[in-house]
Amino acid sequence: MVFVPPRHYVIVENPVARNADNEIELNEYGQPKLRLGVQEVRQAQDPFPLYDGEVLAVGVTALEVISENSALVLRAKRSFFDKYGKRDRAAGERWLFKGPDTYYPQVEVDVEKTQSAVILYPDEALHLKALYDCRDYQGTKRRVGEKWFVTGRGAYLPSLQETVIGTVKAHVLTHTTALHVTATWNCIDAQGKPRMAGEQWLVTKEDARTYLPGPLEKVKRTVNLTVLSPTQFCIVQDPVDPATGLPNLGTTQLRKGPATFFLLPGEALTSAGVTESTLLSPSDGLLVEATRSTKDEEGNVRKAGEEWYIWGPTSYCTPAEVQVRQRLTAAIALETSGYYFFRTGPIFVIWLLIIFRWFLSTLAGWWAGASG
Repeated sequence: MVFVPPRHYVIVENPVARNADNEIELNEYGQPKLRLGVQEVRQAQDPFPLYDGEVLAVGVTALEVISENSALVLRAKRSFFDKYGKRDRAAGERWLFKGPDTYYPQVEVDVEKTQSAVILYPDEALHLKALYDCRDYQGTKRRVGEKWFVTGRGAYLPSLQETVIGTVKAHVLTHTTALHVTATWNCIDAQGKPRMAGEQWLVTKEDARTYLPGPLEKVKRTVNLTVLSPTQFCIVQDPVDPATGLPNLGTTQLRKGPATFFLLPGEALTSAGVTESTLLSPSDGLLVEATRSTKDEEGNVRKAGEEWYIWGPTSYCTPAEVQVRQRLTAAIALETSGYYFFRTGPIFVIWLLIIFRWFLSTLAGWWAGASG
């Protein structure tokens, strides 16, 4: 006799045939008829014998209990009526049996695997992709290949029409960090603004404390705050035009301290980075040359190859279009009178002659006074 206790089952292969009154059908020889090649699930009941030809395909087995936040992935081996789901199932159809519940096996059904829910924490999102045309958990229509995010705290059990790409964590923004974000397709960004494919923008802490990019957005890089002291400067390549929001390609911009700013998408610092400005005392000067047409600090137009002097006292920030050729120091410094003389060519010789003549006249006057 086979004894099946409560909450257990067995599977009998080649079970005997029974009529509508649950009576065993006999053949002309008085032997029980067998349903060859068929299996039958028998749950808890009174002890019963196995008739000649019946075989226990699966012995006494406990029913499987499905916990909360998990499910069984089931597949129909052939078309049948699902008495537990109370609906017809087509051969090959797949569906989820969600917990918490007890699963009662059916011979027409294969258990493919157990699927667990994904636990979402604050500032996280689940990245999903549609395998077929379907509706998501909110009832939104999704096309095959479409991607979207599921946000919110708690457990999420993906359907069989969805596949999990991964879990995305929000970027934490501070006063000294920002994000360069680009749109991979026409979309509405995480802040509700329409974006065109390929468009780039900057996200700072003023926009959001944490930023969770949408499925059609990509964070290109994290940008650190650029800080310039009063004696520092930098040169920005391809600066963004505030009017259009687009980089002015092929141009540069000199930015002096004190200042703090984030580089916008498309902008970059030259290889020199943040540089200390050149401090010139009254007895110092610079010989500079324009590498291409530009304007000096006084607004004068300087052509490529033109040279000019920068005299102290001043703090000079060298633009990208200017090259320092030589640093000069006064050959003669009359600090009490505020006159400084530099070796800059023929003019220096003339000044030397004037000074020498003044020195001789002064010496002659002193000698005449001493003689008298």
